[in-house]
Amino acid sequence: MNLSALDRGRAQAASTRIVIDEAGMLDQDLAHALITIADKTGAGVALIGDRAQLPAVGRGGVLDLAVAASRRPIDLAEVHRFTDKEYAKLTIAMRDRHEPGRLERGNITIHATDAEAWTAISTDVVRKAEAGATIAVAVTSNDAATQLNSLAQDARARAGHTRTPAVEVAGSDGLAIRVGDRIMTRSNNKDLRVANRDTWTVTRVHRDGSVTVKEHGRKARLPAEYVEAHTHLAYASTEYGVQGATVDFGHGIVTDSSSAQAVYVSATRGREHNTLHLVAGDVDEARSIFTGALRRESGDRGVEAARENITRDLHGIVLPAPGVDLRVRAERLATSERVYAARVREWELATANWEKRHPGISATDPAAGAAALEREHQVAIADVARLEHDKQAAVVDAHATSWERDYAAVDQACVAAVDAPVFRRRSTQEAHENARRDFTAKYGHEPTPQPPEQLRDTWRRTATAPGRDERLEAARRHVNETRQKLEHLQRDPAPTRPTAPTPGTPAQERAKDVQFLQARKQVEQRRGNSPDLRGPRTPTRGLER
Repeated sequence: MNLSALDRGRAQAASTRIVIDEAGMLDQDLAHALITIADKTGAGVALIGDRAQLPAVGRGGVLDLAVAASRRPIDLAEVHRFTDKEYAKLTIAMRDRHEPGRLERGNITIHATDAEAWTAISTDVVRKAEAGATIAVAVTSNDAATQLNSLAQDARARAGHTRTPAVEVAGSDGLAIRVGDRIMTRSNNKDLRVANRDTWTVTRVHRDGSVTVKEHGRKARLPAEYVEAHTHLAYASTEYGVQGATVDFGHGIVTDSSSAQAVYVSATRGREHNTLHLVAGDVDEARSIFTGALRRESGDRGVEAARENITRDLHGIVLPAPGVDLRVRAERLATSERVYAARVREWELATANWEKRHPGISATDPAAGAAALEREHQVAIADVARLEHDKQAAVVDAHATSWERDYAAVDQACVAAVDAPVFRRRSTQEAHENARRDFTAKYGHEPTPQPPEQLRDTWRRTATAPGRDERLEAARRHVNETRQKLEHLQRDPAPTRPTAPTPGTPAQERAKDVQFLQARKQVEQRRGNSPDLRGPRTPTRGLER
């Protein structure tokens, strides 16, 4: 809105209401000018925004002041953006700065290095862009945004979601604009009916370098001069740039300097899923970075907000009561911190040794490692059972086939002996007897049409006896190895991280001081009573030359 033009005579009637969206971005000077003009014209003013999002760059707190001054402020508490209702509830807790650390449900990814985090974000941006999904990546610099915008644009082009126009036109980021690209306007222009940080879809690039864009039923044609100076691709932007955007998938980066507002904005852009990326050495460090960010407010939201922040920061801090020996208190606390630091070093060494004894299992989550080992053990048992069944079936089938073939020979010899003429009967009977004897010697059983079940059981046991099949032996060794690993894990629990010292009530702190003094006196007494193991000292004279 051009306030000066409004002030020069285009006054609004008393029935007019001026609606300011994203009013949390208003600084107090601009808000004062707006309210002054509204008072002169009799127009009403409605401020819409989220006080938990990023504040004004200058003196802020306008929404907080407006809520305090309004007789009937309206709080819109129902969330409609997210497909996951549980995540919607979680974002409300984040907005109110409650329950920090609970965003551990697949929405936080921990990386070992900055390069690893950047690779993960870039890879997902390319994959989502190729699938045609809309993306918002909140980054900390314009250079990072330009690099990700270039990757996303190339991916969408490869997938056929955009096309090359007849005329090449580039925005302020130096990237050529394609038909189908998402771009952001960065300068208010009432004649073009565009505003700073509006996002649009490019529908046409004209021969004169102008660009036609549309969004939610709105349409505008941006001149070439405006495009080159005041637009850029909108797949990635700074936290301020993505505020107000609604996309399919969102990414954000949380560092030890991130603010609660920036984290909240980054975590609430995507309908389907939002991912926050942290670079940390372990889960505890990542949790510390995340919870620290949710306690860190940025910008100026006014005196009342500052008072609330100070009250929250002081919550739990126990100030020394009158009469407390501050020197003793400081010495005790320093000793406690040294002891805690030593225990942490012992724990870190024990953890490293434990993980060497249990390769592939994290000491921070041994239950997950045990569960994975148990699954591997059950799979190994199933493999052994399958191999045993297949081996037994193959051996029994082979023996049964041989049995039936040999029995047919005995039966044929018997028929020949019965049907033989008198002068050949003796020889055929001998042949039958020889066939029967050979059969019995081979199978240990008299000839029958089918082998008995007892003999089949013997064949099965023999087929899977130790040493008969290398594949089966390897599978059995794997069963034993996984069982031994599980038993070792159960006998050798992971080291527990020591608990950091925490302040108690004033009475508890005084009691700790007394115990510290008593312990120190006991140590000094033991030192005084200990014999000098070096023996008595004899004074000596300097050596004479």
